[in-house]
Amino acid sequence: VNKVGLGIDNEYQSAAYSPIYKYNVNYKTNDNEGFFEFDKVDYNPAVYAQPATTLVHVAQMNNVVSNYSFHHVDTTMTARGLSSKGDNKYALNDVVSSDVNTNNPLHLEPDNAGVWFKPYVTFENMGLKNGPKVNGVTYGAMIGYDSKPISMKNGMDGVVSGYIGYNGSNMHYSGNDINSNGGLLGATYSLYKGDFFNATTVAVGMSGDQIKTQYGTDTTGTFYTAVGNKTGYNIKFKDGLFVLQPSLLLSYTMADTFNYTNSAGVRISSKPVHSMQISPGVKFYMNTESGWKPYIGVNMMWNLMGQTHAHADNVALPSMSIKPYVQYGIGIQKDMNDNFSAYLQAMVQNGGRNGVSLSSGMKYLFSNGVQPQKSHDIHKTL
Repeated sequence: VNKVGLGIDNEYQSAAYSPIYKYNVNYKTNDNEGFFEFDKVDYNPAVYAQPATTLVHVAQMNNVVSNYSFHHVDTTMTARGLSSKGDNKYALNDVVSSDVNTNNPLHLEPDNAGVWFKPYVTFENMGLKNGPKVNGVTYGAMIGYDSKPISMKNGMDGVVSGYIGYNGSNMHYSGNDINSNGGLLGATYSLYKGDFFNATTVAVGMSGDQIKTQYGTDTTGTFYTAVGNKTGYNIKFKDGLFVLQPSLLLSYTMADTFNYTNSAGVRISSKPVHSMQISPGVKFYMNTESGWKPYIGVNMMWNLMGQTHAHADNVALPSMSIKPYVQYGIGIQKDMNDNFSAYLQAMVQNGGRNGVSLSSGMKYLFSNGVQPQKSHDIHKTL
């Protein structure tokens, strides 16, 4: 049987594989003659590689949109707990100049442009609906730039952010490996008014994918894009020492893994996957005058659509998707000085995705040439 390429699992047969199907195998005897009986029970896991690859990229882009692309919103709104921009302007208007005011540590929304860097890694497994369980690690890093806030007549401020990033993954399922490396380019526009914020991000990227199966190594690629909008509001307690921040994220992700012929000679083809995600969430943080900002957060991730439509030759494969999941975790942010801040975060995922996401980040604000007035000096002046 091995000589004809069916690939018996064990010395005494239990399962065999053709290039497309998996069979249960029984050996039977009749009148001293032996024969094999093949019962088709599933698809060869090798033909699942393309839809599994697509969904890995959908999951990774969902992480980019929900956890990493809204850097300015996440850091600035966490810093608004003790006082708002308007409060400081009015309180200090008769005491210090406007230039000094925009740099003072109590003015918690920075008026300077800045750059930031975010590395991240996720260890997880995804039990795909109608598909295999995929295990492994995704990782990457993003570098971004935030413009100076642009004041508007309606009392809102706008900030334009741009970012580039690298992302990679090493995933495996049922004896098959998927290794991917790629990059992305994106932009975010954030609006603020008092304790309210709304931000929209757009990102596009491509990845090179290597798929290793029992037949050999196949090479393909994936194009992906994502759009997300996040809205939230700060509810303050104890003069802003404690802050509750409910939010709602709506996002769309598209991933298209290119068609290819695998090492077994099977033509693998699929349509792009279009995924919608609705994610209500809440963050609770403590915003201290010392600059330490510990927080906890929880988000619910509902995936709408997101089904694969793939074929192995002319055989339609099961439609797969990522099940809903919940995300929760802790983090801490620290303002090191007037120009530099950093954070660490750990998020756990349960449900359709199970694992832990770790990320860190740092941001540097460019100086406008005016020395900031220290908070204790301002208090003395007031």
